[in-house]
Amino acid sequence: MAMVVLTAAALAATAEAQQPGGRGGRGQGPRGGGPGMGSMRINAVDLLNIEKVQQELKVTEQQKQQLEEQAQQRREGMRERFAQMRDLSDEQRQEAFEKLRKEREDAVAKILSAKQVARLEQLRRQVMGFRALGEQDVIEKLGITEDQGAKLSALNTELREKMQALGGRPEGGQEMTREQRMAQMEERRKKVSELQKETMKKAVETVLTSDQKAKWQELVGEEFEISMQDLMRRGPGGPGAAGGRGAGGRGAGERGAGGRGARGPGGGGQ
Repeated sequence: MAMVVLTAAALAATAEAQQPGGRGGRGQGPRGGGPGMGSMRINAVDLLNIEKVQQELKVTEQQKQQLEEQAQQRREGMRERFAQMRDLSDEQRQEAFEKLRKEREDAVAKILSAKQVARLEQLRRQVMGFRALGEQDVIEKLGITEDQGAKLSALNTELREKMQALGGRPEGGQEMTREQRMAQMEERRKKVSELQKETMKKAVETVLTSDQKAKWQELVGEEFEISMQDLMRRGPGGPGAAGGRGAGGRGAGERGAGGRGARGPGGGGQ
């Protein structure tokens, strides 16, 4: 069966449309599919910073301590590693970030149980929502065909256009108070979230086959709500305490993933 990879350009365009200022977020983090993150694959390890995710995984106190010690060791060498990336090409920097992500995930997998790691990956896919359908491993597991890939790309374009129509920066300029700007931004986030949920539902209902729907449900597991506020906060005892900015900020720091909450199949958006 013919396979297709959704283009990075299409995923990056979706992310750019979600930015209040237009184009993707600042910094030189790895590219992937989150708001403000180009087309970045959200790092599952970052979700461990969220207290209710720790509770969902039943992370023990001993594991929390081990995760924090591990994160501290990473932080101590992070500045030097980022400094070494400054003179790299975009492609080399992307490879370096991917290597860093893999190292973090492998290290965490040595602390968590296999069951915990599997559930954490399910939660990561829920956060990714519609964009997870463009990840190579998901494409292979679901058996996405070339025709289905084209349909998903069309949905992606439609989503991008609708988000662009919402506008970017808050209206009113300097005359607005901080509270008014925050209210406008929150309203826009809600609208974006609804659009993404609608797109995910449409993708599952109109593009995937019955077998693929069942397999997708296995890949995301039981629905678990993770909001933007959850991703912005750091939970006590998580591996990112006192860490740097999120993966969607500057580089690939120890803080939250920078993405938005998502539901499982039919829920979707970030």
